[in-house]
Amino acid sequence: MQEESEMAFCDSGFQYLPPELLEKIFSDPALLARDLFNLSVTCSACTEIINFNSLWRIKFKQRWPKLVHSIIKILSQHQKLEDLQWKSIYKHRLLVKLEVLSKLVDIGRANYMEEDRYQLAMNESAVYTFANAESEELAERAGSDSRIAHLFVVNELREVVKHGPQWQNLTRKFYADKCLHCLSHDDLRPQIEAVLTSNSNETDLEEGATLIAQWMQPQEDFALGDIKTQLDTLAEEVKAQLRLSCPTHPLFAIDGTTAPLSPSDSESLWGPAHCKDIIVAIEQVVKHCFNQNFGQYAHPRKSYINCVLEDRQAIPITLCLIIMGLASRLGVVLEPVSFPETFVLRWLEYPFKSGLSKYTFIDPFNGRYSVSSTDLPSRFSELGPDNQIHPHVMAAMACCSKQEVLSRMLRNLMNTWRQTMTHHEQRQTMLRFVVELECMVEPTNYHHAILMVQLLLQLEVNIQSAMAIIQEVVAVHPALTTALSDIPLRCESMLGDLRSKVGRPRASKVKRRKDYPQVKHAVGLIMQHRKYSYRCVISGWDSTCQAPERWIRQMGVDRLPNGRHQPFYHVWAADGSDRYAAQENLEIAPTPGPVSVSKVGRLFESYNGLFYVPNTYLAGDYPDDSEACTEQMESFIKDKPDTALSQWTWTQEKPSH
Repeated sequence: MQEESEMAFCDSGFQYLPPELLEKIFSDPALLARDLFNLSVTCSACTEIINFNSLWRIKFKQRWPKLVHSIIKILSQHQKLEDLQWKSIYKHRLLVKLEVLSKLVDIGRANYMEEDRYQLAMNESAVYTFANAESEELAERAGSDSRIAHLFVVNELREVVKHGPQWQNLTRKFYADKCLHCLSHDDLRPQIEAVLTSNSNETDLEEGATLIAQWMQPQEDFALGDIKTQLDTLAEEVKAQLRLSCPTHPLFAIDGTTAPLSPSDSESLWGPAHCKDIIVAIEQVVKHCFNQNFGQYAHPRKSYINCVLEDRQAIPITLCLIIMGLASRLGVVLEPVSFPETFVLRWLEYPFKSGLSKYTFIDPFNGRYSVSSTDLPSRFSELGPDNQIHPHVMAAMACCSKQEVLSRMLRNLMNTWRQTMTHHEQRQTMLRFVVELECMVEPTNYHHAILMVQLLLQLEVNIQSAMAIIQEVVAVHPALTTALSDIPLRCESMLGDLRSKVGRPRASKVKRRKDYPQVKHAVGLIMQHRKYSYRCVISGWDSTCQAPERWIRQMGVDRLPNGRHQPFYHVWAADGSDRYAAQENLEIAPTPGPVSVSKVGRLFESYNGLFYVPNTYLAGDYPDDSEACTEQMESFIKDKPDTALSQWTWTQEKPSH
């Protein structure tokens, strides 16, 4: 059959085309790598052309466009660019993909079986390591270089999290996201510590803001160069506006497109009048581009510089960072001012005056770009009885250090994640990441250290690290010994409980529905609580209430019409909490839509538009529930044809009977 295909291909005369033309044809994005592999097997005449190094570089760039630059940056330090074997690199990337996907399956299985909970509590990095994917043996099999393996691992994890249908492969995405945070933080920590602990005058605020955004969003693939390029482009828009309003500005006499200042510079390139012209141009561009239809002040995206540049929505501090970046590219020095209730900038407009009167303030969030020192505090009712500025307000109007800017960004993020209306587990996780940064910025602040320990205990990760942190705090602050004495005991108790389960055979808990006819609902159904109206997804069930006696009394279970002798369901509520609800209190949710809980991927593989489909591990415990979900939803829609569910489209094939 292969010989017939090759003969047919050769008979077409295709192989007589010039090699350059064939390479051009094979470079077309419509032809995938597997097409070329198959063609090289079926047509020996094309094999030589298909092995062209230039062709495989094109194919690699088509498949993973952002990786090419990073690969060249890493490998060019060790070999010449023309010696890079792109077919081998392509093969290496595919082998890493297979290893990563296999590892995610192992992590999912181990976490469901609780085999790795003890290891997570000890050291989560050991659970989320990808040693096999980064091995020299794997690179050798591909004929590639192991130095780029880690880059491939992170890239594959990002592809798992971000690519494909939103409600498919939820288990894989769930663990890929956890792995990404762990690996990315290990990569970023040295850079962040270097920036956050450096001399304040040497800090690049754009780099600091970028590192914070990268730390909080490891799923996003962007670098400092990307941020600076976007600011450069925006600065060109300001320059174009300046050319219209002030064509004789001395900026245009300078060769090149911009006149950037180094972070250590403290003086503008121009006199006050020309600086003001630039600030007016910045105002016109920024007012037109940013914060149109502004809403949701407490949203994390408004604190991440990459999102601000993408969405053009910013809170005061990130908007000021953007304006500082634009001004510096055009030769104007703006100083950050950490003012109460907002964040503003100032610049030296009247150098011959004294005190604060020589500065003009910019309050861009409120659309004010020329504010005097006396007008600024009046915005916040801070003037004294004789229209004098209070001393503490005068101090607040002083220029703050760049380290203080980054610290305030972190405080804003902490408050944002505390206020964000998201589920409990995600809020705890993101708060933990912010507090980790806070501990880097202020390592002597024991409040941050204690909060960090509390979050680690709640998330049940890195408990040994939590114990070490408490020991350090107590060593520096002996007065806290009594107040913190219970934390080491909690750590030891938690580790002891988890350690006792290591190696213990897992008791089988397969539940067949035919054995429990009284159980009405099934794992995966979207439910609504009759009394409290919260939406939830069923993650498990018991034929009768299996809660401790103390909980049964506290919750008044025996006062229910059917008491404790009715099925009870483990449910994940929309706020991320785990609850235990009686069957009589649950009903199928009347409107469609998933329950947005970040951990849903731990137990469910997909959402098909009507219910969640259990993953392999959960389906093993409840083997009949997917079929039961299908039957119940069909019956529900049939009985209530007017419900919104009747118009809902299934996004996945129904489970086979």
